[in-house]
Amino acid sequence: MYTPPDDPEDEPEHLTQHLAAPIAATWRAFDRGRTSADEFFNSEPSRSFDPHLWAHITRYEAVLSLKSEPAPRDWELRLTHHSGIELTMDGFRIKVGKASAGGPQSPGRNRRRMSYYQQLGLLPRLFGSDQSNLILYWMVRGGDLELGLCKPKGLWSFRGQPKLEWRQPVRYDPLAGLSFTTADENESFSFEDDAASAEVRGE
Repeated sequence: MYTPPDDPEDEPEHLTQHLAAPIAATWRAFDRGRTSADEFFNSEPSRSFDPHLWAHITRYEAVLSLKSEPAPRDWELRLTHHSGIELTMDGFRIKVGKASAGGPQSPGRNRRRMSYYQQLGLLPRLFGSDQSNLILYWMVRGGDLELGLCKPKGLWSFRGQPKLEWRQPVRYDPLAGLSFTTADENESFSFEDDAASAEVRGE
């Protein structure tokens, strides 16, 4: 059961630590996925790189990894429409997806996703807890797999600046565990075409 911190400003790291188990499992899953995707293209010279296929293979292998996480575990995996990945733990819902320009993807016109981003349709509240709809995005930057946990607070248009209550960058080391860096609240997300296409593979 999650107990909120006394200081609301501590929520990003406090909650990320509480959700360490599913976040670590997600990192392991996408590390396996991106390795498999790289091997697919590198093993056969005639295969020209396709960023969309690379991302699809990465997600496919990541789902297999998440399904194979040993029990017992405190979180649950749910696969949604349009290849969606959702994790739940202590009433928190975590949508997992590939980053867009270094941050979470926009909700688009999907009504369920729009409701999710506006913190509607929350799971039944548990005593002593404060549930939220969260987004966990992944990207490969400089050869390293990075995650970011964030709490949306509204809607934004495609290529618009995300409306977030907070954002917590996360790194994971199989031996040391989770580590955190401070998010730059004034950071604007770049949507340059060349950066976006390289980001699919994480270059």
